[in-house]
Amino acid sequence: MTRVVLAFEPVGIPPEDQVVLKLEDAPTDIPNMGCNAPTDVSDIEGSIMQRGTELRDRLGLHPPVKMGLEAALMQPAVSPPMPLYFRMVSSRADQLPWEELFDQERKFVALDARWPIVRIAARRRKVSPRGFSPPLRLVAVLAAAGYSAVPQAETLLAAIRSPNAAHIGVHLHIISGDSDVLDTVAAAGLPGLVTAEFLPGTDGELAQKITDAHPDILHMLCHGGAIGGGEKAGLRHSRRLQCGQEPRAAGTAWRGRQRASDAVPADRGPEIVHTLAGSAERLPVRAGLTDACTGP
Repeated sequence: MTRVVLAFEPVGIPPEDQVVLKLEDAPTDIPNMGCNAPTDVSDIEGSIMQRGTELRDRLGLHPPVKMGLEAALMQPAVSPPMPLYFRMVSSRADQLPWEELFDQERKFVALDARWPIVRIAARRRKVSPRGFSPPLRLVAVLAAAGYSAVPQAETLLAAIRSPNAAHIGVHLHIISGDSDVLDTVAAAGLPGLVTAEFLPGTDGELAQKITDAHPDILHMLCHGGAIGGGEKAGLRHSRRLQCGQEPRAAGTAWRGRQRASDAVPADRGPEIVHTLAGSAERLPVRAGLTDACTGP
């Protein structure tokens, strides 16, 4: 399989004084491939896009890594996947959100099927088996202030109609404060496959509705911001949900693709989802990637 492998390794014994980066594998011969060079693995702040751009810039400071990435990212749209592997021998490097890698031309790299991002753990660990019983439950909260969610609702409904969804068995539940979205769902005529309800007035009520739906995947369309050290989500509704409290279920795993404005605070997008669901002790969804909204 054609791939790009980047390796982060500590220098010396813990605590790590320095971390080096090297290009371990690439789709073409790259000069000085395999040569280590010091790299910056300090914490990063800013919006999701800013963090992803900073990570891309840091990788670009290592000439062989830069050439290897450019070779991968030049693949045309019809190309098969060329995974980007990150070998994490360094625990400090492993703390950075490499899945948010952002390229000015290709945008969020991991959202393109050509470049899935994969981490290679430093050590093998046993993973508890997980079973799956259909349907796959998808909950979508579509409520970004000043941004029509109808196109996303239409895309989700089209996905529900697809042969792949029929094969797996998928149920979609949409929560929205936009009457146009609810009308779109009603017009789709997919009883048993799609349900919808109006966005409640408080974050606690929203958390309970998400909990009651037992999602396997949670998708949120909202804006993020920071006020006085807290977080908020700007939802298209008769009122805004102010979410400044700390998430109660900080250890809960999430999978949520949140489309948010560039004002998203430095904390991870899924943590904004946590604050929206602050009244729920545990919501059954797993951690995933976030991206930025290209709309208003």
